[in-house]
Amino acid sequence: MNDKLFEVAEKLSKQASDWVDEVHPHVSYRAWHNYHKTKFAELILNECINQCEKTRQLVWTVPLKDDEQVTAVICMIKQHFGVEE
Repeated sequence: MNDKLFEVAEKLSKQASDWVDEVHPHVSYRAWHNYHKTKFAELILNECINQCEKTRQLVWTVPLKDDEQVTAVICMIKQHFGVEE
């Protein structure tokens, strides 16, 4: 895992843990873990959606063809998570 991806994952995992501790403070370990996995996935999805929103704002300022828009979204998500190919 690269440094940026690890950093984002750690941040989101901490947010998920804090959320479970606050919303479901007295649950079993198994239930806590299930709530954490669900919230963690939701937070990752929200990060991706935020990158899509940023790309949509970019598209308003720089007209792009459909395939260029898709490529821009993919690039922004990869950059946000530090994914390199």
